[in-house]
Amino acid sequence: MCMLLIQKIEDVTHVLHEIVIKPNATTAKACDVFFEQARVLEQQVPMYQRPLIINIYGDASGNQKRTSGAQTDWAIIKDSFSKWVGTFVPHFFTNTSNPFVKDRVNCVNARLRNYVGDTRLFIDPQCKELIRDFERVTWAATNEIDKSDPARTHASDALGYFIAQAFSMKGTIGEKSGRIV
Repeated sequence: MCMLLIQKIEDVTHVLHEIVIKPNATTAKACDVFFEQARVLEQQVPMYQRPLIINIYGDASGNQKRTSGAQTDWAIIKDSFSKWVGTFVPHFFTNTSNPFVKDRVNCVNARLRNYVGDTRLFIDPQCKELIRDFERVTWAATNEIDKSDPARTHASDALGYFIAQAFSMKGTIGEKSGRIV
């Protein structure tokens, strides 16, 4: 299980921290680990900016009920935030289906460096799993991401879900300011 703590400042994305839980990860355990880390970050925020607004993006499959429990993963996450009223205000951004893998990859690549050479994605060097994904994950012969290494793609998938939702590559209509290519 993998989570990324990301800060979006205007049109620039900063991956500040990654949380990787293995083995035996559960959604409840992931929530506990998240709140431990979020409390550290929350202490760095001035009092006048509290409660801290948390935008949560993720995998649409978290809406599915599993045979192992009565609640969906997203329901467990929402319940866990109820313990932190006054400290965190969660906003959930989940789709009914995940974007296509190729679209996610294109969205991430466009943030790393777009067609005019702008970089709008920065990753803290401590995010080792995400960096390893970028170094090692490739396209398989089936024209899909190679998932043969079970340790790979979790961090880059997490980033891709966020970026594809927050910065989709859907075209806009109308005039746009800025340089023209």
